[in-house]
Amino acid sequence: VQAEDPVVRRRAVLALRAFRRAEARRAIAQALEDPDAATRETAVVVVGLMGSEELFEAVERRAVDPHGGVRRHAALTLGLASDARFHATLKMLCRDVQPDVRAAAAMALALADDPALLGDLKECCHDAELCEAARTMFVPHAQDLLISRVVVEAGKRDRLEPHLFLGGS
Repeated sequence: VQAEDPVVRRRAVLALRAFRRAEARRAIAQALEDPDAATRETAVVVVGLMGSEELFEAVERRAVDPHGGVRRHAALTLGLASDARFHATLKMLCRDVQPDVRAAAAMALALADDPALLGDLKECCHDAELCEAARTMFVPHAQDLLISRVVVEAGKRDRLEPHLFLGGS
């Protein structure tokens, strides 16, 4: 993750996903602060796929990243964290300027399985752009690995809320 070429840094971050050691987590944390947006986005995805709890707070800081892809994946990662500490951040992301970020945040809140969030989810359902983005994003066999994991998680839930945002059916 120290390479000059951002493509090499992104590939290094992806490779770190296979390692559970503290050194790998430190390198991923460093990549979350990389000047290259695609490297930051890759690092957020890796944290989500790993479920690395010690990095969730660092991912939460990416919720205000200038790059929409980073914010979208931060929302999904925080949703997979299933931690109420991140609900305020996810609610904020439900008001993002980009519909795909709002859709990711809505799905993340739906995964929380928290009845206190039903009002927020109802609000999200009235956002036509969010719903359209969700239906095109959360489809079976999505090419994005983190979105694919979220779709699988949503499919496992026996509550209605996550299914509101699934597409492809």
